[in-house]
Amino acid sequence: MTPSASSSSSFRAKLEVRITSTETIKPSSPTTPRHDATFKLSLMDNYAPPLYMPCVFYYPQRSSESESSGDRRIDILKSSLAEALTRFYPLAGRLGEADSIPAVHCNDAGVPFSVAKVVHGGTLAAFLGTAPEPDSLAQFLPFPADQLSTAAAIQCAPQTAVRATVFPCGGVVVGTCSFHKIMDARTFFDFMLLWSAVARAGGGGGGWGYAHNRAATELFPARPGDANPTTFDFGSEQGETRVTRRFVFDEEAISSLKAISRSEHVPNPTRFEAVGGFTWKCAMNAAATARASAGGEPVTIHSVAVYQTYFLNINGFNKVILRNVILTAVMATDLRGRMKEPLPDYSIGNVVWLSPVWHNYSQNLSEALVLQQLATELRRSKGATDDEFMEKIEGGHGREEFMRNGETMWKALMAGFHAETESSSCSKTMVVGISSIVGIRLYDVDFGWGKPGWVSMTTYANQAPNSVLLMPSPKGHGMEAWVTLGEQEIAMLQRDDSDLLAYAKRNPAL
Repeated sequence: MTPSASSSSSFRAKLEVRITSTETIKPSSPTTPRHDATFKLSLMDNYAPPLYMPCVFYYPQRSSESESSGDRRIDILKSSLAEALTRFYPLAGRLGEADSIPAVHCNDAGVPFSVAKVVHGGTLAAFLGTAPEPDSLAQFLPFPADQLSTAAAIQCAPQTAVRATVFPCGGVVVGTCSFHKIMDARTFFDFMLLWSAVARAGGGGGGWGYAHNRAATELFPARPGDANPTTFDFGSEQGETRVTRRFVFDEEAISSLKAISRSEHVPNPTRFEAVGGFTWKCAMNAAATARASAGGEPVTIHSVAVYQTYFLNINGFNKVILRNVILTAVMATDLRGRMKEPLPDYSIGNVVWLSPVWHNYSQNLSEALVLQQLATELRRSKGATDDEFMEKIEGGHGREEFMRNGETMWKALMAGFHAETESSSCSKTMVVGISSIVGIRLYDVDFGWGKPGWVSMTTYANQAPNSVLLMPSPKGHGMEAWVTLGEQEIAMLQRDDSDLLAYAKRNPAL
């Protein structure tokens, strides 16, 4: 059964927000000499993109609370953050070098914390009921998530920053920006879970451990001279406008996509394989259709899924491709759960793996066949990090495997490039990032006033111009897809007859 398409009357919700205070929250007690003064980055951290990851948590007022509860919540957030930073102490530092290797100087410089109040715009529940567009959610961030532009700015930048916005009703929105150089999504949410646990405990007890990077730096040691990009480019063309839109898949739609994606090779596709493959297919189809509608000839798209696209960009991949159409899907395989010796709690760093997935997409193929192929290829790619592979990683060969895999991926991509450039019909380069945080406990970040009513990203138009982010829905076992593409591609996805809207709802109200 195919779920019916649905669209909402969402718009850019207008709020009058006023910043009332700005301060720096430092650890509640000095973190040195308890810990090392420097926190060296791993090889994977070095290759991580120098951008901030935005995330926003929405906490409506509970019926038993008064309107003044918002101010009390702010006090709790500040005091518990100071205590949490003694545990995740590198987040209070600043980036620099140690022994010619990028490192965080754990100098307790602190975390910027601003407070804002909504002076006009109604309740938080009413705001969420308007189905706000992603670009309107950026007003809840402490600063623009794309503000880093130079190496000097990066070295002065905080590792994380927070803004708490209080609605007249007492509802609170907690907006965060976290620096990707020192943390991946798992690290960030581990910190948020710790911070919220400290808040619930009143700042004491809990038996919490301390953050460390020993595992990451031992498995993937960095060396002087390793690449350390200070800029990040997803390959968007000059003058192109990017738009972020939110699409929601309910349980029925996910079940239908899993059934269609089922094949002899993948008899039990996961939610990610089904929804991720389907969204990837829709992005490819939108790119091809948009180009054809602009007067170009239909093309067969050679698509490559690569875990962590930033490896390509620092090798100049997007600088040498001028004529062909390439979609690069970006996904991250978290190695933590695959290790025989599990990493300790609060392991800071980027602990993900790069793995290419090839797919040659044609609009002439049936939807079922394409989805089955994509699910198979995604499953095959995930299987690359098998027990034998993990034995190499944990056996002291992580750095060698990382560099070897990068070389293999680069050769494969260049082979696809040379094959495509033989076609004169190709005219555009696209890098489409696909990642998932569906398995992370976003909705367990409870500061003592209940779980968030919603957890969102904001627009990714500047940080990740072509991307798909999959995350859990607050209702049931659904999934949200935050899609950032060019205006033409987004227009194709939002058409009433689009493949995507046959299974997903366009930004439904909460």
